[in-house]
Amino acid sequence: MKIKFLGIFPVTRKQFELIEGFFFVFFFSLTIFFFMYRFPAYIDDPLVLFHAKFLKYAALVSTFLIVIEYQYVVGKMISTQKEIIERQNLELREQKEEILRQKEELKEQRDIAQQQYKIIAEQKKHITDGIIYASTIQRSLLPEDVDVLEGFEYFIFYRPKEIVSGDFYWFYRRGGRIIIAAADCTGHGVPGAFMSLLGITYLNDIMAKTFHDIMPHEILEELRSRIIKTFERKLGGEERKDGMDIAIYVIESDRETLHYAGANNPLYVVRAINNNSFPSESEKIKIQYNHEYTLIHIKPDKMPVGNFRSMKPFTLQTIKIMSGDTFYTFSDGILDQFGGERGKRMGSARFKKLLLSIQGLSMHEQKTFIERAIDDWMKQNPELKVTQLDDMLLLGLRIP
Repeated sequence: MKIKFLGIFPVTRKQFELIEGFFFVFFFSLTIFFFMYRFPAYIDDPLVLFHAKFLKYAALVSTFLIVIEYQYVVGKMISTQKEIIERQNLELREQKEEILRQKEELKEQRDIAQQQYKIIAEQKKHITDGIIYASTIQRSLLPEDVDVLEGFEYFIFYRPKEIVSGDFYWFYRRGGRIIIAAADCTGHGVPGAFMSLLGITYLNDIMAKTFHDIMPHEILEELRSRIIKTFERKLGGEERKDGMDIAIYVIESDRETLHYAGANNPLYVVRAINNNSFPSESEKIKIQYNHEYTLIHIKPDKMPVGNFRSMKPFTLQTIKIMSGDTFYTFSDGILDQFGGERGKRMGSARFKKLLLSIQGLSMHEQKTFIERAIDDWMKQNPELKVTQLDDMLLLGLRIP
């Protein structure tokens, strides 16, 4: 802080105190000297005596003025510092009040957040409980023990991405004919689950109202018609792409003939290579071998069951089947699942190789092996933190 000595020269407080102290000691010493000094008797000149008296009182006044200036400057400085301190105290009080106000606001916001969290938690629990109950209903429609398949060796690998699934499977027996379907509906979770229930309902209704030996492509045609009409009616004619990919096949009562139709979902048939009886390769049929088994890949029509930009009639494909043949229908959740060292898709080539490698196992053992293989595929590189991408469904059925 700068101070002006004698109101003219700017100095620091320390310099001011040193200067004031020096002049005070100097003038105070002169004052004591002049008041204590006595002129000799022989000095009686009035002018000398007058100047001596003047100097005595001038030194006294100077000492007094020095004291007054010091007190004035120091007092002013103290007053200024007091004002600064009071202003700082006022600012601190205002800051304290602002902090207290913000603290109260934060407390109110925390209370609101806790209340909202409680509401959200209750709503989440309510929704989750509802979805879990819906899962129970869905599971009741998708049993793992199927009376229709009595006499066959089979497995059902069913792994929803969420609590409920957009994938479903369906079986139906009429006389000696067995109809099997594996479907993947648009979406997963709750929307997909609703679509799957719609699909199961329609398939059951189609069969209930059909009395002839209906073929897979006819089932898909009727199913597509119903789905399109449903969404057009419910949405006021608005075009929607909701629907499903599905593979459906019929095993005839003689167990020597299979009819298949597919909407984006293929059918794999695995047969022992020593049977020497395979369909010819074509645009719709591809064959892959290993040293013991042959995988017959029957391709689907490249369109879903639902609205599509280029809808055509579904194709019926019929092949001769043999004792020991194994059939696989599935959703794309397995093929699209990321994993491995580099986080790639499993893909159809790797999946076919897996199926060919497990043909010596029972169907129950195959399911266990496939579950483990998928888990290992997803966990092969822990750094990638791979999670399940979509619902998974795989049906395996073997002709006794």
